[in-house]
Amino acid sequence: MKGLKETYILIKFNALSIFIYELIMRVLSYSVLLPALYTLVNFSVKLSGVKYLYKKNIAKFFHSPTTYIFFGLIILIYAFAIIMNVFGVIIAIDASKRKEKIGFVELFFRSFFRATALFRPRNFMILIVAMFLLPLSSIALTSLSLLNIHVPSYIVWFFSKKKTLINMISIIYAVLSLLSFGMIYSLHIYVLGKKRFRKAVKDSINLIKVGGLRKVAGIFIFNILVVTMIFFLSGSLSELIYRLLRVVNKKGSVNYFIYKATVNVNTFLYIPMAVFVFPMLFGYISAKYYQVREEHPEVLTEPERKTRIQHKLSKHDEKWRARKKKRTDKRHQNSIKYQIKDDPVKKKMYDRAVFIMILLIFVVLDSAYYVLVKVNIVSLNAAHLQKTVVTAHRGDSKHAPENTLAAFEAAIDNGADVIELDVRETKDGVIIVTHDKNLKRTTGIDAYVEDLTFGEIRQFDAGSWFSEEFKGEQIPTLREAIELVDGRAKLNIELKPDVLNQHLEESVVELIEEYDLYKSCVVTSLKYNSIKKIKELDDRIETVYVMSAAGGNYFDLKYADAFSINYKFIDDQVMRNCNKRGKDVYAWTINDAESLESVMMVGVDNVITDDPGFVKDSMYESYNDGLFSYLLTRLAFK
Repeated sequence: MKGLKETYILIKFNALSIFIYELIMRVLSYSVLLPALYTLVNFSVKLSGVKYLYKKNIAKFFHSPTTYIFFGLIILIYAFAIIMNVFGVIIAIDASKRKEKIGFVELFFRSFFRATALFRPRNFMILIVAMFLLPLSSIALTSLSLLNIHVPSYIVWFFSKKKTLINMISIIYAVLSLLSFGMIYSLHIYVLGKKRFRKAVKDSINLIKVGGLRKVAGIFIFNILVVTMIFFLSGSLSELIYRLLRVVNKKGSVNYFIYKATVNVNTFLYIPMAVFVFPMLFGYISAKYYQVREEHPEVLTEPERKTRIQHKLSKHDEKWRARKKKRTDKRHQNSIKYQIKDDPVKKKMYDRAVFIMILLIFVVLDSAYYVLVKVNIVSLNAAHLQKTVVTAHRGDSKHAPENTLAAFEAAIDNGADVIELDVRETKDGVIIVTHDKNLKRTTGIDAYVEDLTFGEIRQFDAGSWFSEEFKGEQIPTLREAIELVDGRAKLNIELKPDVLNQHLEESVVELIEEYDLYKSCVVTSLKYNSIKKIKELDDRIETVYVMSAAGGNYFDLKYADAFSINYKFIDDQVMRNCNKRGKDVYAWTINDAESLESVMMVGVDNVITDDPGFVKDSMYESYNDGLFSYLLTRLAFK
């Protein structure tokens, strides 16, 4: 309890600066660090000789020496960002210990300069030690980060083939992490005592020896308490949101609602938790450090007065440095910073202005990066790292009669992103939703759509063939379907033209214009001339060419914005040809885990299925979820 109370007091004194600093570091991590890491991944992919990552070429990527060079750089960048977080907390807590207020601007620069000093040869080992030390010393934060990391399944698949190697690496890492725990105070000693790596490690080990294992055990227990708190809070809120969703909609997929609950809670809690958990963890370690240091000051080595380089300086060098200092001082006297150094208010404003300038530079760089991504100049060359769209084929035709309002409502209930429906034109020019030219399969009436008026077709029962539950379900018009969906999902309108049709394409275009569906629908067809006509009527409408197979130079077709292809014919070559031209690939029809796996591995943009609930559940569990949602799905709700 004493350690917790001391931690609270130390954090409270400079709480505002600490939490603003942590928030800034999180913003910088997302705006600068992640784009930088993605760029490094892209370079490593390119240099390894592959275009983009997926199951078939992942082995080549990991066998390339350049991959590990770039991975090393990625680890160093990530470690540097974490070290800056740690140093910021250590410096702020030390100021609190000395009853001094510290601003977040000063906190940022001091932690930045101490962190950059790690890249000097004499200090670099501290950065290496930190890679083993930090995950173990901040189990709660590590857990929180892991809960939000999704590793693509093709990478999991690759490493699952190398279990012996992975187990050996894991054991070695665990052993080194445990051994490095004796250096847990070395970061404090390096930052506050300004000592080199060797003396910092020596002092840390001495403090651990005299302080006993009780204080070390306290750090572990504190981490476990924080982890428990995170899971309890997240689980409780997720269950609450899940129950609310079930009350609002009782027909949807259970797993889909679990996903919606956990992912929303996870998104809401991650930033606040990260901002508050980090100071708590290292504030507690700092409190333990001060306790043992005050109890046993005799074990600390003497502070370093001069560096080895300074001792070797000749008189000539000293004179040269003196002249250089004189010139520098003269320049500084004319600088703004020198002129305001005696005015605390102006100095504070100057520091903030400099910091804001740095933030603006980061924002500009980040904006430029995302613009480049948007226009496909820079892209992440990895399969299915972004969410794949799920389209309900003729609605949720697994649980309701196809192309009916009941099927469309069921598709929405089960989380479909898009509803695909087929349209035909009746004898009297009404656009209805039905797939077959002949109505016998879905209504029992042996008649053709083009030979009947809408009034005649309206008398037919389109639900009984599927189940008595849907007896009396009618064939809807496209207008009725649009009004039912009402923006709750996008539409994939597939044209089924016939030689007797007079105005099929024109009527569909008029409805799209009337309901302003330009951004919420695509028009597709097996007949290229139909989508060509759509484009000629209104080129704002996105068109998709449906193909049973993928052959020839189809990807350069002028009037096709995307291609919907039988999944059996989609491979990396198809994806490469389409992606180069900025055209999406839709895969149909996916109704089992094996075919879903095959199309996800090559990175399709849209999965068309008769059972959107099943595909959503499978994708959330295997592809789009982080560990967080997976664990809560398995533990909290099962």
